[in-house]
Amino acid sequence: MDNEKTTTQEKEMVTPFTVSIEEYLSKISLPAIEFDCNGKELLFILDTGSNGSHINRSVLNELGIETKTIEKKKGVEDYIATGNGVAEPSYEKCDLRISLGDYKFNVLLDVDDLDAAFDHIFKSDGVRVHGILGTNFLRANNWTIDFANNIAYPAFKVKVSQD
Repeated sequence: MDNEKTTTQEKEMVTPFTVSIEEYLSKISLPAIEFDCNGKELLFILDTGSNGSHINRSVLNELGIETKTIEKKKGVEDYIATGNGVAEPSYEKCDLRISLGDYKFNVLLDVDDLDAAFDHIFKSDGVRVHGILGTNFLRANNWTIDFANNIAYPAFKVKVSQD
């Protein structure tokens, strides 16, 4: 993680750090970042094609993190478009606090059984994936994925002091 600070042209947002995604792009052909959660490194794929964020149920079992069940909805808008077609959303959720250095992020994750998909990545590429951070997380924290430079970074609003 590079701690060099940059600002946008409008100077309303600050980018406090960048994270290299080059290693995982070369290994699994996907942008991914390791976050810390309760002292355990968790690898999340950054997925702009997913409107939601997901974590593998077995990871939560290892960490001892509790989940909650939300009420089932019945509208067509509640279904999720995936690369494999349409899927029913997960009704089991968890609030997770993940961090990169001094920066902490709260994310609401769908809890899914992703062992088969993630085991396939592990068997073919030797990389253990724990979850997916979709556009809900990326937009909430103003993340940019810069493929030209193989980096990803969040931008935070600058708080201007009132004199």
